[in-house]
Amino acid sequence: MPAYTQGMVTRHVFLAGTKATKVAASYNFKDLGTNLKTVLYYANYDMAKNNGYTENDASEMGFDFIYYPEVVKNLQLRLRGNFSTDFYVKETDADASKNGSVGWNEYRFIMNYKF
Repeated sequence: MPAYTQGMVTRHVFLAGTKATKVAASYNFKDLGTNLKTVLYYANYDMAKNNGYTENDASEMGFDFIYYPEVVKNLQLRLRGNFSTDFYVKETDADASKNGSVGWNEYRFIMNYKF
């Protein structure tokens, strides 16, 4: 993604007037005999009022487990989780029943094969 603060779900970093902060930690287990990398992150988005989309803060936490199995060369297996909180929906949105602060959990299992 084009921004270091890009999260998996909340795309607030691209809204006008947003102050974004992201903290991440990763560890590669290759030295322990397995080709596994783990990543944990937390991102916070402080959005400007009247940016045309939303206001207030939003945040997300997430993780990635990235594994390259030795039995299949060029295959990457990835388990990704994302936990978004405090996403604010304006009452002008099409479905007014969803106004207010919402959050969700999202999990993805991704397989990438490089030809």
